[in-house]
Amino acid sequence: MSDPEKPLTQAEKQIRRLETLRLKQEEAARMPAKDAFQPPQTAVERTINNLQALKKRMQPPAKAKTRVKIEGWQKSVKLSHVQLRVLTKLVNEDNRLNGSRVIRIALDRLLGLDQSAEETELEGLIREISKRLKNHP
Repeated sequence: MSDPEKPLTQAEKQIRRLETLRLKQEEAARMPAKDAFQPPQTAVERTINNLQALKKRMQPPAKAKTRVKIEGWQKSVKLSHVQLRVLTKLVNEDNRLNGSRVIRIALDRLLGLDQSAEETELEGLIREISKRLKNHP
């Protein structure tokens, strides 16, 4: 019914033995390389690594955090150095003026929008200060 296996010759035995030896050497060579690139980790270490990777992905980009500082001012609006220097002098002249108010008044003036009484008063103050600054730089 079944064919009895014919006996292997010495050459065939040698070939099989060399093949098994080669496979064992390949496996042995693969294991240290695998361990060198990915050392075995415990479940706790894997969990810590996964959580740290999630934390890194959830952080906003570093570029969004930084704002340019010029002469101590944090520049959140694109102003030239001259505009920033004039704005600093205006703010130093009167404590009611601050950067956002001055910019808001200037935009209202540019767009022709109605201003409140306080903004109209501050606009007059800004004109006086800017005239003094032009005369005495």
